[in-house]
Amino acid sequence: MPYTSKPYCYDYEETCSKKLENGPHHLSDVEVVDRYRLSRIAIIYLEDNLRNDLSPPTNRSQSVSSMTKVLVGLRVLSKGNFLSEVADLHGISKQTASRVLHEFVDAVNRNIDNIRFPRTQQELAEAKLGFYKRCKIANIVGAVDGTLVPIIAPKDSGEAYICRKGFHAINVMATCSHDRRFIDIVAKWPGSQHDSSVMNTSSLKEHMESERPGMLLADSGYPLTTSLLTPLANPVTPAEARYNNAQSKGRMVIEQSFGILKGRFRCLHKTGGVLSYSPEKSCAIFMACARLHNMCLDWGLTLDDAQVVDPGQDAMEAWMGQPGLQVQELRRRVVLVGLRVLSKGNFLSEVADLHGISKQTASRVLHEFVDAVNRNIDNIRFPRTQQELAEAKLGFYKRCKIANIVGAVDGTLVPIIAPKDSGEAYICRKGFHAINVMATCSHDRRFIDIVAKWPGSQHDSSVMNTSSLKEHMESERPGMLLADSGYPLTTSLLTPLANPVTPAEARYNNAQSKGRMVIEQSFGILKGRFRCLHKTGGVLSYSPEKSCAIFMACARLHNMCLDWGLTLDDAQVVDPGQDAMEAWMGQPGLQVQELRRRVVNTFV
Repeated sequence: MPYTSKPYCYDYEETCSKKLENGPHHLSDVEVVDRYRLSRIAIIYLEDNLRNDLSPPTNRSQSVSSMTKVLVGLRVLSKGNFLSEVADLHGISKQTASRVLHEFVDAVNRNIDNIRFPRTQQELAEAKLGFYKRCKIANIVGAVDGTLVPIIAPKDSGEAYICRKGFHAINVMATCSHDRRFIDIVAKWPGSQHDSSVMNTSSLKEHMESERPGMLLADSGYPLTTSLLTPLANPVTPAEARYNNAQSKGRMVIEQSFGILKGRFRCLHKTGGVLSYSPEKSCAIFMACARLHNMCLDWGLTLDDAQVVDPGQDAMEAWMGQPGLQVQELRRRVVLVGLRVLSKGNFLSEVADLHGISKQTASRVLHEFVDAVNRNIDNIRFPRTQQELAEAKLGFYKRCKIANIVGAVDGTLVPIIAPKDSGEAYICRKGFHAINVMATCSHDRRFIDIVAKWPGSQHDSSVMNTSSLKEHMESERPGMLLADSGYPLTTSLLTPLANPVTPAEARYNNAQSKGRMVIEQSFGILKGRFRCLHKTGGVLSYSPEKSCAIFMACARLHNMCLDWGLTLDDAQVVDPGQDAMEAWMGQPGLQVQELRRRVVNTFV
């Protein structure tokens, strides 16, 4: 069936309900959108459009159904470079998942034809009206910009793909409408190509100059032409300043479109790992994601722009003045604003518009919410009682077969805006301003200790050496923590062997890594849920102290999610039996190297 924005049949969902047996039928509607980015009925409709290309050519029982291919494709695009996880989830091999992904991408690009530049007089009039309502500039039909998509280094011409930010990428130029719909995309150039060069060789430029449908808003990376309206470099008069503000307000839609696209389809962002495919396949993946982005708009799966009005007074006061608004409702709104900002990152304006408050009020509400969480949610606790310690050790033994482990520890960098004072101290080893947070987690990815106060340049081992955690571990000797090679081997820190030689040493390192992995997974879940802690949500534009408080609040909310069963529990494994490490720890004069050696010997 040809693709349209929505199915013709009013009863389409009912007529296709039987297909849910092959789809995500065990998930709620919210869970379906969260995992696959499309609603249940939209997935069914997509599969209908792609079935001719995706249906298995054979009736063998082992063939992959078209619905499974759609689900695998959507899941990989939305989650990024996690083929093994997606393959396991859908009962296929990693190799099959990779093949299915490209079949899905090709099918989407062949069948979903929804990236269209306005051509008719009615379409152009609607486009110009939409932009005029947004920025009060007439004759604008779109906003254009380039975006970098990280890819693996190509085998040939690798240097050409190194972008200005120092990593391998493709440079994609896209144009969007006032409602963040992609209407033109050029996806074929390496990361080193300048935006203006991409424009100069595009069919879009030729169309704009020959047909003269209107003008495009662009940033200063593009030249000012009869079809490109760019900002003034040095506005002097109030009118020039107002023009720049209006031009920026209109142009912002393309940046927002990229943000929504990459947030929805994490394969296009570093949080999903780099695209580990050729530049040609990576460009095809971008095109498929853009088509699916537009499809999400067709199905109403993103919020429409809020109607812009002048709030006048501070919107929090406006809330208070609304007739019949109770204190409970006001408090509920504060919580919603706080959660939304933490989960989405540095998009205060969006959150403010969504909740009907000013950006300044949203910022104040955020910090009120963060402080309230940190004062009242006391759920980051190191195991202290014998029962808690026994449960912790049992959990880790089931995971990695190493006894006497009570936690896994590591540091993580959280990007922040450059502080006014001591800015250099906050530049981390990766070259950006950050805070370095040391966290310890349990076997089930629950945070049990956090040190959030150090600048990004501080080494992990230094953070540990000055922590109360170290003092507690050495004085109380509750067990040991798993740590990576950035920490020293001590009686309380068990680290990997630098150069494993024997099979037992290799097995020990594998087991140690398997146990230690929970802290990395905890960080990944935390930053995926609360994007304000990751670059995808923008840097935290607050002081280091407030940024540390935000991290603590997010960690407490992470633990709360676990309390409410909002993440999967670890699979139940066998009882390890006797705690051998604990007996060794009591032997007088036993050195840490010998201690680790005895652990290694358990893997012989």
